[in-house]
Amino acid sequence: MWNWELQFPIRVYLNSVFDIKLHFYSYFFFSFLIFAL
Repeated sequence: MWNWELQFPIRVYLNSVFDIKLHFYSYFFFSFLIFAL
């Protein structure tokens, strides 16, 4: 686990940031649809 985390810290960071952005944008889009309807 330590070797993997030391080898791919940037990939893990980008994956976590991408997940947060994906959840945020999906939630924002869902709320926008509810307000539009």
